[in-house]
Amino acid sequence: MKIKAAISLSFLIILLAMPTFVQSAEMQSPAIQKPKPFVEDTFAGDAQALILTLKAVQNWTHQFLDMDEGEIDSETGAHMVEELQDFFTEEMALNIYNQFHRPHLAKYEEFDDYIEVDSLVHRDIEESKVDYKGDEIIVRMQTSSVEDGAGNRAHFEETFTFSYDKEREAYVIGGMESEQVL
Repeated sequence: MKIKAAISLSFLIILLAMPTFVQSAEMQSPAIQKPKPFVEDTFAGDAQALILTLKAVQNWTHQFLDMDEGEIDSETGAHMVEELQDFFTEEMALNIYNQFHRPHLAKYEEFDDYIEVDSLVHRDIEESKVDYKGDEIIVRMQTSSVEDGAGNRAHFEETFTFSYDKEREAYVIGGMESEQVL
């Protein structure tokens, strides 16, 4: 009888402590590491390395916007926009910030104007091509979504336009477009 009571009491204590363990584990989850900037070697090297860098930037961007970290000017979002400018042009960074935190200021003529910040994170890349057009670098990719329950995939053409930022001495994304083709 004493053994049953001791086991029951131990089980009850574990159950009561469980939410505390879960909460403290969630609070200690590490922030995602900021990726390296896009430099000339990023585009000249292995296509897989470029894809991984793009995915890392998209993943970081999405998580960074969700975290609300650091001191932020509540009217302009200055801190976050400045951080985003390490990877995006000033205009693109502001558009992305507005889309996430000030949707009333995000102006979209059509649904296609919405910026899909993390498209590559959730898609398979089937083919990629890098083109140099004057001062810009254009990366075109053929991607597909994860299969749905019926085994179907949606196919996309994604285009990333990069321009050189002399101040940062790195390339930044000035455009991200994703269009479903099948």
